[in-house]
Amino acid sequence: MMNITEFKEKTAASLQSLLGEGVQVELSSVRKNNGVVMEGISIIREGVNISPTIYLQDFYREYRSGKSFSSILKQIVELYEQTKMKRSMDMAFFLDYEQVRTKLIYHLVNYDKNKEWLEKIPHIPYLDMALTFQCLVMQEDMGNATIQITKEHCRMWQVEEKELYQQAKCNTEKYRKATITTMDQVVREMIAENLQQEWKQSRIVSEDTQEPEWMEQLAGQMLHTFQFEQETVPMFVLSNHTRIHGAAVMLYQNVLKQFAEEKQHNFYILPSSVHEVILIPDTGRENPGKLRTMVEEVNRTEVDSQEQLSDSVYYYDRVSDAITLVGV
Repeated sequence: MMNITEFKEKTAASLQSLLGEGVQVELSSVRKNNGVVMEGISIIREGVNISPTIYLQDFYREYRSGKSFSSILKQIVELYEQTKMKRSMDMAFFLDYEQVRTKLIYHLVNYDKNKEWLEKIPHIPYLDMALTFQCLVMQEDMGNATIQITKEHCRMWQVEEKELYQQAKCNTEKYRKATITTMDQVVREMIAENLQQEWKQSRIVSEDTQEPEWMEQLAGQMLHTFQFEQETVPMFVLSNHTRIHGAAVMLYQNVLKQFAEEKQHNFYILPSSVHEVILIPDTGRENPGKLRTMVEEVNRTEVDSQEQLSDSVYYYDRVSDAITLVGV
């Protein structure tokens, strides 16, 4: 059985042979959040200056679990066909800060786990986290793609972190609308999505099956099975409408304040991941130590390393309209 290095090299060589002339297959190592390095492949087509990276770790795990190399190669080719860019990206706008500034947004990341990376990029410390800045790629076939802003870019534009923050603050709230959802609804949506994927792969379901009706009923039944005990304090999930880097919504102006006033409670904030946080109303019965233990356990067992935000618990006070770290 191949090791990961042999698997990568064979995959690259096989793809190059299979796809033939007109493309260049390149191996790459990509630094992700929290210092995680992902091994990937880029398939660069002639006349197109951008290509999404296809990461190989999951494919290698499938190979180690017994899946044939040929079937994995077929999967990668199908993924490439689905995600390949149809045209080049015009990067001329990126040289002009006046064009970039209207597309700036920010993300929240863990400070300590990204110390080395933060030395190279503009950022603003916030509690035990940091705000980093990205430029949205406003191209229809690019989805939610962003370009990481570096200190070199700031020198080129002759702008400082404070300027980036003022622009990104407005843009992030505009382009990534805040959402607050009950935990029950989030679980229901996750169950329905998993059922939908299984339904699409199933050869038992007849073609005339009405997916929405039975899917919603079954999702509701499964949700009831996993329902929280009635005396448990309700939980709310704070994110954005894309559910990508939605933890940053905790910094939006008035979002927490308005929700806290509506519920007439302060909130504990649990960092579920970089994509969302969980709000728990402070009813006086919560144990901060147990909440911290829960966050740490979930990070260890459920959240990918690159998606972890923090092991800390935060507290929002609606009178002071401020978020603080909870000492335990």
